[in-house]
Amino acid sequence: KVAAGKPAVSLRFGHDGCIMCMLGAMGITGWSIREDDWEKVEEVCCDFTIPMGSNFQWIFYRHKKSGEVLVKMMLNEEEIALPKQIDGSLAPYYRWDEVLAFYRKLLPEMYEIGCYNKLEKLLDK
Repeated sequence: KVAAGKPAVSLRFGHDGCIMCMLGAMGITGWSIREDDWEKVEEVCCDFTIPMGSNFQWIFYRHKKSGEVLVKMMLNEEEIALPKQIDGSLAPYYRWDEVLAFYRKLLPEMYEIGCYNKLEKLLDK
């Protein structure tokens, strides 16, 4: 839709559990802590502060002259930080080509934890 150069919206909906899984798989700051000891999961988990009626927004911007595309992600209308491996010098805006390249490399790992199809569909838009 961004490629068309016109304002557009594409909406996807999911339950809080699905959004939490995707945030963790994407390495979003505060949502990707891993704990191997099942008895300690409650200590490191994001303390379940995500409401059942949540939204995860990807807002795209295209520079009129250069054509460069930036993306800003928001969780429940709050800006979120992407993983540190993605250049954050423009945060909360990120260069889409860098975001896309980073997540395409993660797709095999995400397939193993069940988030592959959801993210792959988002990245192909």
